[in-house]
Amino acid sequence: MYQQDINVDHVMKEYGISATAARALFHINRYIFAADGQRDSNGVPYCDVGFNTLAEATGKSRRTTDRAIAELKAAGLIRVERTRDNARIYLKGARG
Repeated sequence: MYQQDINVDHVMKEYGISATAARALFHINRYIFAADGQRDSNGVPYCDVGFNTLAEATGKSRRTTDRAIAELKAAGLIRVERTRDNARIYLKGARG
């Protein structure tokens, strides 16, 4: 779905999300496709990132980032699976 940089303005308008959520989505996309290509057992790409790291990347507090993640989940743009140390974040519709 998002194998190139995300147009933040377009995503905000199309999905009605905040600028912070759109910025978080931009960084999630970068972590997924600019990394070494982590994939689950079904071949679907994901990023394994801590929410504190994501907060630092977006320049927002951890609490604000948590709200942005909740907003992205509610909009159906991402799926999050908690792991012991971090979270495994998938873009909805992303294929290998």
